[in-house]
Amino acid sequence: DPDAFVRNIYSATASGEMAVLGEDARSLWSQAARADIERYLAAAPEGFNSDPLCNCQDPDGLTIRDLTITETGPDSADAAITTLQGGGQVSQVLKLVREEGSWRIDNITREGDPAFRDELAQWTAEAQG
Repeated sequence: DPDAFVRNIYSATASGEMAVLGEDARSLWSQAARADIERYLAAAPEGFNSDPLCNCQDPDGLTIRDLTITETGPDSADAAITTLQGGGQVSQVLKLVREEGSWRIDNITREGDPAFRDELAQWTAEAQG
């Protein structure tokens, strides 16, 4: 169930129980997205300066305001989500895929910004010089 998958991620992230770019990445990201994350981390060992799930520095207190799931294929779905944190609001779309029987995040899009994996490719190229 993609809705439960997304809600569980945000609940665990907000409570500090999950490291979305660390040891928990395997259960959250598609194989292709994990490969992009690993390439970036190899080039930039200092890691990320923000959490892509909230587009914020620290996900403490993060809550879901709206979540709409749209199935886009038998093994894909879009999760349009709006989150609230500290008076701020972020709206984005999690591009989900089903791999090995479980839902995973393949990409994240926000209006007016490059997709997360496009940003990763750019950051990796910059880090590699």
